[in-house]
Amino acid sequence: MKAFKRIFVLFLLLAVAVSLFPEKTDALGRLADHWLRAIAESLTFFVLFVYHDAPVTEEGMAFFLVVALAFSGLWFALSTAPVKTNKQVGLRENTAPEPLDGDVVAEAAYRYVEEDVVRHFLEIYRDQLGARPDAPVRFEPVEGLKATLGKIYELGVMTGGEWHTRRLTIGPLGEAGAQRSFTWFVIYDRYIVVKIPPKPLTDYSAYIKELVYGNSLAARLSPTECVVPNVTVIMDLLAANRNTSLSASEIEKGHVGRLSVNRNFQKHLMIGPSFAFFMDLSRYYFLSQVLNDIHISQKSIEDEIVGHPHIIWDLNDFEGRYGKDEAPLCGKIVDVFEIFEGEVNRLLVQFGISTSLPIFSVRSWFIQYLAGRKNPTTDQNLSAAFMDELNTLATLAMAEQAEVVSSYRKMIHDYLFARNIVKTRAMICSIVTNLLDLLAGLNKRYIAIRDIKPDNLLIAGNPENYPSFLTSPTEFKIGIIDVETAAYLSMGEHGRIDQPLLGGTPKYATPSNLFTNEVIREQFGEVARILRLQDWYATAALTFKVVTGKDLFEDSAQLIPEVLRILTAAQADSGPEVYEYVSRIYFKKALGELEQKLAEHKEILTGFQIIVLRKNQKTLKTEVDFCKMGLEARVEQLVEAQSLFQGEKNTDTLKRASAEQVARLIASWKKRENKTDRERMRVVEAVRFLRMLHGYKVQYEGVAKFAARFNEEGMKVSAARLIHAMFHTVFYSMYTRVWGELEGAEGFEAREEVCEQTLERTIDAGPQAAASR
Repeated sequence: MKAFKRIFVLFLLLAVAVSLFPEKTDALGRLADHWLRAIAESLTFFVLFVYHDAPVTEEGMAFFLVVALAFSGLWFALSTAPVKTNKQVGLRENTAPEPLDGDVVAEAAYRYVEEDVVRHFLEIYRDQLGARPDAPVRFEPVEGLKATLGKIYELGVMTGGEWHTRRLTIGPLGEAGAQRSFTWFVIYDRYIVVKIPPKPLTDYSAYIKELVYGNSLAARLSPTECVVPNVTVIMDLLAANRNTSLSASEIEKGHVGRLSVNRNFQKHLMIGPSFAFFMDLSRYYFLSQVLNDIHISQKSIEDEIVGHPHIIWDLNDFEGRYGKDEAPLCGKIVDVFEIFEGEVNRLLVQFGISTSLPIFSVRSWFIQYLAGRKNPTTDQNLSAAFMDELNTLATLAMAEQAEVVSSYRKMIHDYLFARNIVKTRAMICSIVTNLLDLLAGLNKRYIAIRDIKPDNLLIAGNPENYPSFLTSPTEFKIGIIDVETAAYLSMGEHGRIDQPLLGGTPKYATPSNLFTNEVIREQFGEVARILRLQDWYATAALTFKVVTGKDLFEDSAQLIPEVLRILTAAQADSGPEVYEYVSRIYFKKALGELEQKLAEHKEILTGFQIIVLRKNQKTLKTEVDFCKMGLEARVEQLVEAQSLFQGEKNTDTLKRASAEQVARLIASWKKRENKTDRERMRVVEAVRFLRMLHGYKVQYEGVAKFAARFNEEGMKVSAARLIHAMFHTVFYSMYTRVWGELEGAEGFEAREEVCEQTLERTIDAGPQAAASR
């Protein structure tokens, strides 16, 4: 029996190893499922045989020893070997991008491309036709045919001795490098969104757990429209449930049960090594799609320029369409054309082409290049080599005259925008109103989405009335497409908010999107409020996008990957300094960019009056009041910290002073006569302090004025004031006072005390008195 005990211990150790390394047995199970079954059955028989005190021969023990050694060797070889994927048509291998949460993704063997998704639906098409698993298949893009937002592919399956074909449309969703997941939209019988996690999800149970969590959040969001991933999207293509009496949740549960016992269906939920998430968007519109329809796109500018090819050579027509004020720009563009024409004539001689080429051909080329097209169409029979040289020439010519060309395209954009704004004003205001309604609804339901952006929001309205239903906020709703990074803000089992996935889209994210709940708690105190304000920040940026069609934090967004790099590289014991550092560099950039963009688009932003629905005012006002109190505290802290203006009366006067009064005080100090270096230094320090104080006063008065309007019936507010107030509500919550001022307000040293009467007289004096000093 000693030999048996050794064998039994060996099997016991193997069982422990398998339980400790389930990911190892995952690959083994997929590749050698029948081996595992056979060995398990043999082992069971052997144990039962011995348990009943049956005689054990040396030959029998030797047999099981050999089997155990063979099994352990096979398991070790498979667990240490790199996982390989079958290279098929439309697949290529590369390195997966790093997810925004900084996880190391060693399992990802390649970067997904759209052909991977096309191949996936091709396999579904093969099953739909009932073809054999080894039936020949193919797919290829349809030449000369391009969808509005994506690419069209033709899928082919050989069955019954002939090719069966159908078409599929696919396109990317989101900006490269900005997503946690790889995301595409697919039109295949319906409008489907496909998301593949950056870290391969290979365990079916974990996959279903993700789906259940998403559905639980969707239920909490009700009645807000929320589309989350489910298996029904794919199963309806393969084995649809025909029972019309069942609800959507019941159908989903039935499909999950079928998948649990049938692994053949599970493969249709996987793309590459990972399970993928599928969402049916057939009944909705993407907000990004709606914004493309509303705003002036690059294609609109191209069409306008190419659609009027002779206008720059006819000044009367040019002035009649774009106005007399733009006539000088027309002349400059004609000068650019003359330079271009001279270069083309030189190129024609170089290639031995007749110089009798029609002038309209050269003009047509120029207009197409002016519009931004890279490969102009032509009715001339010219060689590929000539067209390549022409493209190079045009690229250089446009680059050399970039300022004029850019001014011309901007003029076209402004012309189209002004003409388009009459039709879209009501739509834009209604969309922003419903964005605020969505934000208030999230607050009421204790949910933070943490990745609000155009590609993650849907428009729910009557498709028969699109786009006219956008003119009234009561005719449509804005909903959520995905809850990948969402957080439920109620306390979990351990008395704390469960940790959501870290991440977000850089143009709509703050550094805190990359902070864990523990860090947020240490730095800011309240986790729920910071997670909630991440949605406020994104909504402020999105409001700017909806109104202007442009990105508010375009430059600041470039810092988010650097923030991630710093946080990833930081050691566990780095302390709070690293969070202060990344917040300081980010918000200094964001604050400057906000002021610049609001000034650049002041006319447009102040022209849009946004309705804040009465039912949402109390929820939104609560956050704004927090900001107002924070600004009051900042003013008090700043005044108390300085030593230039001494005395209780002076400090009290500064605390109560308006922004206008502080501005007069600044003007007064600037006009002082400074005869000594000491006096000049004192003026510099005083002006520096007063400018900082003035900035806080301006912010406070703006936010206070905004907060006071929440009590009005049918409240309206300009888009400019709304964005300003929302940003500062976030900023003064996420950039703590203990970190100091972004502009360096610390360390105001006084050289001599300022008389209380002098300060009070200056503050109370009118503009004329200040100017006379």
